[in-house]
Amino acid sequence: MNPTFFNSINSEQFITDQYWSQVVTTLHNILKLERLIILECKLGLNHASKIAALNCSLQDVNEQFYQQSSIPDISNFKFLEPTENIEEQLLIPLFFNNKLYGVLLLSVRNMPLNDEFIKTAKNFTNQIGEALYQRQQFLNKTEICKIAVKRRLSMFENIMDDSETATILYDVFGIAVQVNQSMRALAQIFELKPQTMTALEFLTAVSKIDVEKAKQRFCDMFLQQNKIVQQIKLSGIVERYFIFNMQVCFDKDLNMQQGILCQLVDVTKMKLQSTLKEQIAERLIFQFRNDMQSILTASQLLTNPQTNATDKHIATNILQNKINSHIKILDQVEKQLNIEMDDDPTNVTTYPIDAKESVLDAMENASIEAVKHQVKLVANLPNLVSLIFASRTELYWIVGSIFALLIEDSIPKTDIVINMEEREHWVTYIFKNTGFGIPNERFQQYLLVKELEVAEQFNDIRRAINTVKIWDGTLTAESQVGVGITFELRLRSFI
Repeated sequence: MNPTFFNSINSEQFITDQYWSQVVTTLHNILKLERLIILECKLGLNHASKIAALNCSLQDVNEQFYQQSSIPDISNFKFLEPTENIEEQLLIPLFFNNKLYGVLLLSVRNMPLNDEFIKTAKNFTNQIGEALYQRQQFLNKTEICKIAVKRRLSMFENIMDDSETATILYDVFGIAVQVNQSMRALAQIFELKPQTMTALEFLTAVSKIDVEKAKQRFCDMFLQQNKIVQQIKLSGIVERYFIFNMQVCFDKDLNMQQGILCQLVDVTKMKLQSTLKEQIAERLIFQFRNDMQSILTASQLLTNPQTNATDKHIATNILQNKINSHIKILDQVEKQLNIEMDDDPTNVTTYPIDAKESVLDAMENASIEAVKHQVKLVANLPNLVSLIFASRTELYWIVGSIFALLIEDSIPKTDIVINMEEREHWVTYIFKNTGFGIPNERFQQYLLVKELEVAEQFNDIRRAINTVKIWDGTLTAESQVGVGITFELRLRSFI
């Protein structure tokens, strides 16, 4: 018995309509079939029964089929009663382990039944034959077979689970056979269900492309042996970047498609490092370009014979200060780029990030709730601001927690305003609403007294205050009855 990627420990699935419906859907999508019917044969063709069908039924199989004394390898006889549409028909036997378990009758329109089509079709029928075999074994309660399947898969599961790369193994119909531990962990974080999603559904969910485009790429993967490779971003309690890779697996001995391998390779650190380099380069160009004018002016004063000693001294100090500042900046950049980056919220290590991105993302996320409360979010943010030391996902969560409290307190038809300013190596955010407020003494107790039980929103702000302290920043707030609440968030800037 040749081991394949097709078998599943849950043999019961082979008797379900859901499983065979997915088989029919895949065959229809990939082969562009007009009609098909899968028949299970027991004790010869006269005992054939329908397993699944598309646009036809058992009554459409003509008597010529049942009169066959033997099944050829492939036959293009007209075993399905003709319809008004001009179509070509094909019969493919469904073998497993050199034993016939059924036949596939299919028809196509406007597509030649050439060698390439037949080869692709047989890749699927090879798996259907084994599915029928597994179906019979389950119905016959053959425990020996089940034990053999479990042993075979158990070894493969151990190999997959040892891999740190998140991996799903599908059969050729896109049904998940095995999901390793790394993928199961990602699924919990990003609310995915790879065990129950088909390969096409998983592709659509993570790539964010529309269903029709996903179907086309899925077909090309089978028919043209194209790999699906795409950079994707998944967002949940954290944000991660991955290279999504999906490809058909081949059995080299049989030269047959045996399954689909899907992997998510985490490239978050590389992406963050690349983004940081781009942001640093942008900031350095701006900073040095502005300083060049001062350096040019100072140089002209030094080379001008009419410049007096006092002005030359001033010009020398300007040049020296600018040079020292640039050296310091370059030292900071070199040091920062050598730090191992990680945006895991459980890791207190910070690194330079865009000062506005997390705020704008949190603002967009809070906008739906703001509309419900008839509140408008207004951001007054400068075009260019220094990078800040923080964790991108944690800052997004912190700003979101601030918005949640301000929205809840706000008077309808008012604005929540976010201002930002930068001075002396600090970036300061001011969040302010027009709200009901509470006495400030009690408000401070809600924020700072650990022993005092408070609502979940205040617990979030407490956690935010502690997180910002780890970043060497500050998060403070005050409340005034009939006026509202104001938050001030101060974070260290980088160049």
